[in-house]
Amino acid sequence: LIEDLSAREFLCLDRADGKERWRLETKPSDLEDSAARATAERYKPKEIGLTTATPVTDGTAVYAVFANGIVRAADLSGKPKWTAFIDAEQSTSYGRSASPVIVGGKLIVHMTHLYAFDPATGRLLWTNSDAKCTYGTPAGFQGALITSGGDVVRGDDGKGLNSGVGPAFHTSPVAADGLLYFGDREVRA
Repeated sequence: LIEDLSAREFLCLDRADGKERWRLETKPSDLEDSAARATAERYKPKEIGLTTATPVTDGTAVYAVFANGIVRAADLSGKPKWTAFIDAEQSTSYGRSASPVIVGGKLIVHMTHLYAFDPATGRLLWTNSDAKCTYGTPAGFQGALITSGGDVVRGDDGKGLNSGVGPAFHTSPVAADGLLYFGDREVRA
């Protein structure tokens, strides 16, 4: 099996029968800004391709993040809503894998830095450049975001609150019953 490292589409499958309902290809040419287009076109996937991150939905749209910095929203019928771009040098060794999450009504993307977007418009709301990206996906916890690197960031404005609370560089923290769980080589709560 040879994986196409340049794959840049997401598709919707019917849960009942597994049939494809829609497919949306996403290309650098979808970006309005010429500098963003050029940067996205130059990105070369490292071993894991462009589509490692799992899309997320809020029940009204689906949001996907591609390793070349493109962030895409589509409605539930597959019609594009908006396309944004994150110009972020890759800070991980084997590509990017942190998935987008919806926390506090914001689309959170962890790609080199931590970004919050308005899910309705794609407008960038804030950036936290201190919360460095690893391979795991951030978790929402009591109005804050907890990164897999152990950073605690306030969800409403992106202000850093703490760091090193329990890193799990290859996995995602899990919030449950008022506790945060970090599992990597060992599990801590």
